[in-house]
Amino acid sequence: MDHVNSFILHSSNDVITVNTELGFPDLLKKYSYDVIILHYSLFGIFPFSINTNFVRFIKSCTTATKIAFFQDEYQYCLQRFNIIKELDISNIYSLADTKDAYKIYSSCDSVKAVHYTLTGYVSDDLIKKSKVFSKPFSQRKIDFGYRARQLPFLLGKGAQEKTNIASEFEKNCDGLSYKNDLSSLNGSRIYGDDWYRFVSDCKAMLGVEAGVSLFDIDGSAEVEYNEYLQKNPNSSFDQVYDSVLCKYELSEKNIDYRTVSPRIFEAAAFKVCLVLFEGSYSNIIKPNVHYIPLKKDFSNIKIVFSEFNNVKRRNELVKNAYNDLISDGQYSFKQFINSFDEELAKIKVNKTSTDYQVKDLTSRLKKREDFYRLYLNTKVKFKKFIRKYILH
Repeated sequence: MDHVNSFILHSSNDVITVNTELGFPDLLKKYSYDVIILHYSLFGIFPFSINTNFVRFIKSCTTATKIAFFQDEYQYCLQRFNIIKELDISNIYSLADTKDAYKIYSSCDSVKAVHYTLTGYVSDDLIKKSKVFSKPFSQRKIDFGYRARQLPFLLGKGAQEKTNIASEFEKNCDGLSYKNDLSSLNGSRIYGDDWYRFVSDCKAMLGVEAGVSLFDIDGSAEVEYNEYLQKNPNSSFDQVYDSVLCKYELSEKNIDYRTVSPRIFEAAAFKVCLVLFEGSYSNIIKPNVHYIPLKKDFSNIKIVFSEFNNVKRRNELVKNAYNDLISDGQYSFKQFINSFDEELAKIKVNKTSTDYQVKDLTSRLKKREDFYRLYLNTKVKFKKFIRKYILH
C-alpha cells in the first residue's frame, strides 16, 4: 500500500485508486481517463486480479495511455504477455534492467517503452516508524536477525539462497555466544508493527538479493520440472538442479533477475548493520561501505564476525547506509513519483478528464470503499462474537 499510496501522496497529477477486490464499480464507465495504471499487486497469482468486467472496461478506454508495473515477472510469463496484448499496454515498469526487460517483452507489439524500477522505496511511514521503534544498540537483544520464505526449486539457485543463508549461518554460530533469531519458515513470518519491533531489536540483519536466478520465459523449464518431480517426488534441490534446472539457469538466454530488496532500506532506516551475501544489489549499495559482505560458501565467516564485533567499524557501515539510502532522499517514494511524473510528461497523453470529474469520482469511490470496509468489519465482529459465544 505504500507503493499504491505514493501516487496519491506525491504525484502532481490527479490520481484515483480502485480496489479490484471489491468488484467492478459501474460508475467508472461514466468518466474518461487520460492514463490507466495497473499495479503489480494485480499479477501476483493466476488468474490475475482483473475480472472480465475490468478487462472489458480497460479495453474500452482506447484513448487512455496504459501503464503496468510488474514484479515477480519470472512467473506466469505467457499469461502476462497475453494480458499486455489484450489490454494494449504501452508502457511497462520492470525489475529487470532495461536490456533484459526489452528482451522479456519483445513479443508484445503494444509495448513502446520499458522503464526500470525497484521493488520498493523509502516511505514517510517507514521513517516515522523507525523513529518510534528504534533502540540504542545496547538495548537490542538480537545479534543477527533474519526472516524469509521458502521458494520452489524451480526458481533456481538464487531463490534457494534465501533459506540457505539462515541455516548455514546458524551452523557457523554453533558454540559462539551470539543471540540469533533466524528463520525461513513461512509460519515464522512477522507482519505490521511487529515486524518493525523485530527489526529494531536487531543489531545486524542477514540478507540476499531479491529475485530469482532462473527466468522461465516460455514455461518449458516448468513443464520439465513438473514431469521430473512426478517421477522423483522426494528429490533434493541438488538432484533437481543437476537433472533439470542447470541447463536453463546456465543458458545464455536466461535472464539475471536479481535486485535490491526493500529489506535493505528498512534495515538502513532502523540503523541495523547489514550482513549480506555478495551481489550487485542494483548497484545501490557497496560491500565494505554499506554492508559486511558474506561469501556464499561462508569461507570468510570469521572476517564477518570480526567486522561485526568491531563497534567502530560496525557504526561506520550503519552510518553510511543511513546517510546514502535514507537521509539523502534519493530512494524515497517522493523521488520515485517525481521520476514517474517526468516520464509520463514525455508520453503523448490524450487529456480528456476535468477537475470536476476527478473530484466527483474520487468522492463516490471513497463512499463505496467505506461501505465495504464497514460491511467487512461488521462481519468480522459478528464472527468473533459467535466464536466467543461457542467457546464459553
